Amino acid sequence: MITFPRKVKVAVALAGVGLGLALFFLLRSDRAVSSAIVPTLSVLASPATASDSLPSDVAAGLAAHSGPLGPIDAGKARLVATVDGSDYWLIPASNGFCLAFQAPDGENGNTCATPEAVNSGLLAIGRPTSKSEYHIVGVVPDGVAMVSTESDSSKASRNAYVLSGAGRLTITRDDGSTSSFDWGLTS
Repeated sequence: MITFPRKVKVAVALAGVGLGLALFFLLRSDRAVSSAIVPTLSVLASPATASDSLPSDVAAGLAAHSGPLGPIDAGKARLVATVDGSDYWLIPASNGFCLAFQAPDGENGNTCATPEAVNSGLLAIGRPTSKSEYHIVGVVPDGVAMVSTESDSSKASRNAYVLSGAGRLTITRDDGSTSSFDWGLTS
């Protein structure tokens, strides 16, 4: 069992040469990670396809970044979204999950989070668009009906959501319960 100090870390990092903004969230807890909090991500159980294969530079970046979450399992990566030509993959790590992207121009980036953070919808990458907005691509566990901001909403597909805009993010589960947090970004 792994224990983490109780902290919520919110970090913003520029991806590439200042071309993209990667939002990454890491939620930690003093409790040991139990199987009860490991999210159900059915996309990871789906059969692999050619599009699920990580480009070597994306895999290398992930290997360097996963840190305390342990090594990634690139063979279990699944393509979860494509937005404006950029591909996004969900990749399991020994003690968490990573989300990585690669843009058509080769720019790439990634972020990783604990199972608790994934359960909360906090594994996400936000990148600016040409319209002074953000595309937000994030991962949610099975059982999420809708993810929304003030200006957009998305049904989860392949355990991912894609939104335009910024501001407060609200996750609505199949049972009707909701949780919200502020991205800290403005359009």
